[in-house]
Amino acid sequence: MNFLAIALSFLLVQDSLPATLQSWWTTLTGQVNNTTNVWQGYIEGEFIWLSPTIAGQLAVVNVKKGEIVKAGTPLFTLVAEPDNLALQEAEQKLQAAQARLADAQKGLRPEELTEIKARIAQTEADLSLAQTELNRTEKLLQKQAIQQETVDINRATLQRQRARLNELQAQLNIAQLGSRNDAIRALQAEVKTVQAVVAQAHWRVAQKQMTAPIAGQITEVFHYAGEWVAMGSPVVALLPSTQIKLRFFVSETGLGELQLGQSVNFQCDGCNNSLTATISHIATEAEYTPPIIYSQETRVKLVYMIEARPSVELATQLHVGQPVSVWRLEK
Repeated sequence: MNFLAIALSFLLVQDSLPATLQSWWTTLTGQVNNTTNVWQGYIEGEFIWLSPTIAGQLAVVNVKKGEIVKAGTPLFTLVAEPDNLALQEAEQKLQAAQARLADAQKGLRPEELTEIKARIAQTEADLSLAQTELNRTEKLLQKQAIQQETVDINRATLQRQRARLNELQAQLNIAQLGSRNDAIRALQAEVKTVQAVVAQAHWRVAQKQMTAPIAGQITEVFHYAGEWVAMGSPVVALLPSTQIKLRFFVSETGLGELQLGQSVNFQCDGCNNSLTATISHIATEAEYTPPIIYSQETRVKLVYMIEARPSVELATQLHVGQPVSVWRLEK
């Protein structure tokens, strides 16, 4: 056994061992080249489970398992025909409500205003005629050519024409003002209500298609075209390269060697040597292996979970669940 250990140590120093044996020897001895502590862990991923916000039948699934997608790539689409029809109906109701509001705000039609103005012109002519007739009869009365009764009749006619003219002018002013303020406010409220219905219909149509929120790899497809999908039920799983990380466990005694933002080295089977990652999380609570006994003798079973993130370029070469050995190089 001593001879085997010496031989393996010599080959490891000479970098002659295959990657698999190097990883095995690392685990066995707890050392990697010039390091003092080696921690075991694995590759973890933070998946994005993409599901529809409303239930519906899948019309098409645009991606396959293992496919790399960019941000904005269509992933799947639900059957949208009922919602498209509802949107068209809501838009037509909005156009009708807006037309009623515009009609109320502009008053009577031009033809109706023209008719009122014509009656005003006729009344003004009648008023002028009545004034002339009154002047003529008053002169005749002074010459005692007619009776007082005739003058009184002409004076009353003049007053009626003046009153009629005032009435028509008031009608014209009202017609140009449009509907009453309360009626216009009611129509404005109706327009806002229908606008909200249209916005909701647009939202429902938009929810029928799901696009990738970020670039990554499709790791799983749960449903396919023709299937009914409930609201919130995942259709595909997406793993962004920015969400791939190392997760390893450090004993209580080794915790003091690490801190947030610190770089660590790691290796895995088939990986190149001297891979690096940056510590992004250190657990605030310890994990224990049974039995949970707080004593000096069992403190060696106290471990803390550490997470470190590799670069985006390196993350694309790693696989979730892949075992890794992590260490900190001595300065």
